[in-house]
Amino acid sequence: MIQDSIHSKDSITDFKTYCVKTLNDSFPTLNTKNSLFVVKERAIADNITTKPITANNNSSFIFVIFLFLFLFFALLIRHGAKEFINMIRCCFSRKVFENSLQNGRLINKSLILPVIILYVFIVALMCEKITSVWGIDIGIKQWQFILIAIAGIMIFAFVKWVLFNLSGVLLGRYNAVMLYISNQIVYFALCFPLLIFPIFATFFAKPDIAKLLLYFALIIFALLYVIRLLRGFVLLLKSTYSFGFYLFLYLCSVEIIPLLIAIKVLFSYI
Repeated sequence: MIQDSIHSKDSITDFKTYCVKTLNDSFPTLNTKNSLFVVKERAIADNITTKPITANNNSSFIFVIFLFLFLFFALLIRHGAKEFINMIRCCFSRKVFENSLQNGRLINKSLILPVIILYVFIVALMCEKITSVWGIDIGIKQWQFILIAIAGIMIFAFVKWVLFNLSGVLLGRYNAVMLYISNQIVYFALCFPLLIFPIFATFFAKPDIAKLLLYFALIIFALLYVIRLLRGFVLLLKSTYSFGFYLFLYLCSVEIIPLLIAIKVLFSYI
């Protein structure tokens, strides 16, 4: 019994030796060679200081802006829903538009400033999204660009309306001027409910979907701009024919030329 066990162990040892010899003969051992890269460098240099991971506050800032706009719009609807809906109807019916005017002014003047504020904010947010989607390096932070865009749009609108009012007073066409400005305001009112949801989605959707939504918002904005411009031109021509030449100068100076400049600057970055 003991002899059989010893014989079995010897057989196993002989088999191991045979296997090792066979493998060494079939696969010779590798000879070590000197490496070309003898100097090892640190993955991170000593002079580099790591920064702690911080949360990105851009989404929070954008969410606060949209929350403000939704609440502001809700208050506007709560206190002036009938008047606001009437302004929307003015965009689609000239008869409703003319009936809503009183001596060249909108009946409810209290809605003019809130509508302008909503319009300015939504256009500024759309401009910011254009820079981020198309990779335009603006060199400043997101919140700084939005504030600058809001201030720039408001200043441009103020200067434009001052010039147009001044020309209307000097030429004795103040009622015609107010007719044109009223037409702009009702289309400003229409812009916000049509653009707020696609612009909101562009900031929180995936990049591909955000780009499609941005193009959709730009198409809507462009259509409303062209319709507003053509309708205002027709309204002024029908109200007074002698004002046509000065109207043409106005449209070229404060409507068409700034738009062409903006398009030129935008495409220079694409």
